[in-house]
Amino acid sequence: FYAVDAQTGKARWSFDDAGEIAGSASIAADADGRTVVVFGSYDNFLYCLDAADGSVVFRHPAQNYINGAVAVVNNTAYFGSCDANLYQVPLDDPNSTRTLDTGSYIAANPAIAGGIVYVGNYEGTFRAADIATRVEAFVRDEVIPYERDPRLGSHGPSEELVSELKAKARDAGVLTPHIFPDGTHLTHAETALVL
Repeated sequence: FYAVDAQTGKARWSFDDAGEIAGSASIAADADGRTVVVFGSYDNFLYCLDAADGSVVFRHPAQNYINGAVAVVNNTAYFGSCDANLYQVPLDDPNSTRTLDTGSYIAANPAIAGGIVYVGNYEGTFRAADIATRVEAFVRDEVIPYERDPRLGSHGPSEELVSELKAKARDAGVLTPHIFPDGTHLTHAETALVL
């Protein structure tokens, strides 16, 4: 992997990775304001390098090749792997990585828009991987404030409260987040991540 001065064409630094790099690199700024370069490799690692000198900030393992480019949004790297997982790796805390098993290997680049990560796999499945995030936000922002609602008694919530929360969940698209409008659904592993 090389960093080349765009004006002079001379190498500024190089990084001797153990595997083939098939996808484009992404540039981001970490929480400290340092510019980093992020890419995946055929040695099954995501690399995060300091853009100034090529030193390793961290490397994070996947369980198989990383073919496509890495997308970076809001200081988080998203990439697919031939292990069938979509990875969500916070650049400032790679130990809190989350994965979503898509059922078949991913060789494509993820695309991100409006808080949704889109990725295709070799089964021909195209998934939007924001569901778990939406459910978590709904519980945090909508359900938790009801914990002190007077309609919540010692035997559970009243029918009125249940109906109100169901309506809010339906409006937010999280009442049955594991079932899509066309009737298809998430796998058991994906449903476990969401619910």
